[in-house]
Amino acid sequence: MDVLSPDRLLTIAAFLAVLLGVWLYVRLNRAPIAQRLKQRRRLEVAEVQGLGSHARAVLLNVDGARLLIVTGPRSGTAIHALDDAEAPALCEGGLAERTQ
Repeated sequence: MDVLSPDRLLTIAAFLAVLLGVWLYVRLNRAPIAQRLKQRRRLEVAEVQGLGSHARAVLLNVDGARLLIVTGPRSGTAIHALDDAEAPALCEGGLAERTQ
């Protein structure tokens, strides 16, 4: 019994030819494929910043809206929409006035 019979060698050669063809197609069309994949993304992480030992702030773009998510082990998770009409007032110090 042959381990490498002619039909097995032919199957292996066909499989490698298909793999090589797919690799060449992806290599030649890398930019259009990447652009098409990026257009379908709904969630994009813009930036992640550590705030302490376990707290973290994450800036997300979700369907064109910007969200700030702050997580911590004791405080839980807070989500703030940055595209609201109130967002500029909060950024200019309006937050301190609202909490008092």
